[in-house]
Amino acid sequence: MLELAGISVRGGPGPEAPVLLHGLDLAFPPRHFGAIVGPSGCGKSTLLRAIAGLMEHHEGTLRWKGREVGPDHDLDPSELGYVPQFSIFHEDLDVGEIVLNAVRLRRGGLDPGAAQAAAAAVLGQSGLEAIAGRRARFLSGGQRRRLGLAMELVSEPALLLADEVTSGLDPKSEDAIVRLLRELADGPVPRLVLSVTHSLRHLDLYDSITVLHDGRVAYHGPPGGLLAHFQAATPEDVFPALADPPPGGWPGSPGLPAAPEPEAWPAPAAHASAWRQFLVLLRRRWTLFFRERGQALLHFLLLAIFPCLVVLFATKGLPEIRNMSLAVESDVVKILAERLEFTAQLSQVGSLVSGLIMFQVILLSLMGANNGAREIAAERLIFEKEKLSGLRLLPSLAAKACFLAVLVVAQSAWMAVFVKTVCRLPGDALPQFALLALVNAAMTCGCLAISAWSRGAEQASLISVYMVGFQLPLSGAVLALPEPLGAIIRPLIPAYWSWSGFLQTLRETRFYDLVTAITSTPLSGFHLCIWILAVHIAFGLALAAGGMARSAWGRSF
Repeated sequence: MLELAGISVRGGPGPEAPVLLHGLDLAFPPRHFGAIVGPSGCGKSTLLRAIAGLMEHHEGTLRWKGREVGPDHDLDPSELGYVPQFSIFHEDLDVGEIVLNAVRLRRGGLDPGAAQAAAAAVLGQSGLEAIAGRRARFLSGGQRRRLGLAMELVSEPALLLADEVTSGLDPKSEDAIVRLLRELADGPVPRLVLSVTHSLRHLDLYDSITVLHDGRVAYHGPPGGLLAHFQAATPEDVFPALADPPPGGWPGSPGLPAAPEPEAWPAPAAHASAWRQFLVLLRRRWTLFFRERGQALLHFLLLAIFPCLVVLFATKGLPEIRNMSLAVESDVVKILAERLEFTAQLSQVGSLVSGLIMFQVILLSLMGANNGAREIAAERLIFEKEKLSGLRLLPSLAAKACFLAVLVVAQSAWMAVFVKTVCRLPGDALPQFALLALVNAAMTCGCLAISAWSRGAEQASLISVYMVGFQLPLSGAVLALPEPLGAIIRPLIPAYWSWSGFLQTLRETRFYDLVTAITSTPLSGFHLCIWILAVHIAFGLALAAGGMARSAWGRSF
């Protein structure tokens, strides 16, 4: 049984925030189908969010199955099913894949065959078995609402909250959804179903009607008493009557007769392990990567074109880089001649080597921004929904990190191998690859953090581009920053540490002397550069975790 006693909800923190719900007293028995109706802005969705724990109630008591549910909302995720007005899922997955992923993410103790059987049962229950192979983006409005319900049914919740799931549907689809909700309330599992709706066309299907007006209860009782309570001739007359309440407000509602609790509530479904959630999320991410053809094509184009751009801009300097002798000469005349040539080429070749390295660093930073900027923000609604259903933070972040790590390694390895092969840069290949991979990873993780804290994918992408834009001017590779400003800013610029560390791999060659002769920016040691970039990666992941842990329901739905 669900009981609300004196529940009040504010629209924000602090006593100055507007009160959205005023002292609601409501009770709903098990095996019950209730409608919550009222004009727009009366608090219907707010009530459902308060029950689901998405909004805190600052006054009153909420009880479920006889136990009080506190502000931290201690409902087991498998007990609760919440269906928002607009169904939330990956558009490039098939219906069957979406339901099967929901089973694997939420329910533990199922082998592959049992998971397939559970998904098939839910598809049949929700009337979707005939379109299990259809891509989600091609579903009709009614089918999308059914899929949203199916995703919640995988854990067999005892409390199912549906927020305007019939809004905008044609009469036939609306009738089908309402009847499906009725069947779910009457099913073998003791279940309370509450549906927010604007329609009173199906009064005979509901066990109770709750009418809200200006955040207060105007009626709570059986459908048979609704018209008399508002002195209305037809259900359509109820809403006009709400606009003209009697002096002192609406009279007391009849309420609902007390109903006994079921003899035994079924035990909540076992939760999926963190490891299983990680594997499901990682597999799903790779599936989406290859199905989102626009993003996949962009990644492959950047992978192919960016290394070519580095070589293209270095073409005029390649003969000097390839033909300069790096051997130690014993002939004094040859040494003097080489030094004269060294002095003549000081500016040209030194700038070329420094620019060649920094160009790789900046392009990989841009790849990193493209990797991470949209990764969380683009699917934030889905992530919030899955968190409510029991998805843990650690497997979510780990799956993101592993997916992005593959991109980082592939991008950095191809850049390092291609440029080194064509331009014949000296030095050990492995340390050079490490510096390029680390700056790519640092920017990827930094932009992943931006994505986790942004309001949307476009905002995250814009901020990430600005972040890349600051790398070159603040790195000191082109113009040295005045001290102590440079010492303050350099720790924040991953590009500097990759550029400086890469130059250290050339220390035993004259290329290093050429670069140090034309730049006044101090260079840091190789190992320090490695450690600083590792700190950037760790800090980016920590910030991303913080952004993912916070709730974004208040602004996302």
